[in-house]
Amino acid sequence: MANNYLQFSERILTTPAQSEWLKAAWDAVGDNEADPKFVAIVDELFGDNDTNLCVLSVRPEHVWLYSEESCDLDSVAELLQRFMKEFDIKDPICIHYAEWCSKLLVREFGGGVVVITPQKFVLWGTATLEEFARKEVERVEDHSG
Repeated sequence: MANNYLQFSERILTTPAQSEWLKAAWDAVGDNEADPKFVAIVDELFGDNDTNLCVLSVRPEHVWLYSEESCDLDSVAELLQRFMKEFDIKDPICIHYAEWCSKLLVREFGGGVVVITPQKFVLWGTATLEEFARKEVERVEDHSG
């Protein structure tokens, strides 16, 4: 049997207030004794799902987020959208991720990027990129023949 993993490691530049907000939000993952405002947000987004998401480093100027084995990227993106709305952040936040497998199984390796704005997030994985690349190759071949 093989194990599948989804990992990422990203640093988000912040102000001290933004760092505290993100720390409080991630402290509420799996901790019902945390700030009730954040427990409600986290429960809504993650439910009972163990996201394996950690804040490794919280500094006034940045927060470093990473996943060790797996995580729910959709819920992470939704939480970061709330963060962006809270602080009126316009520039997108991007999370690059890797997907891999403990055994050499066909099509079990890849990765992608999640681009997050306050209104929307888009996840482009290798399957989406493959489809895009195939269409581009077909377009070029059609015009060269």
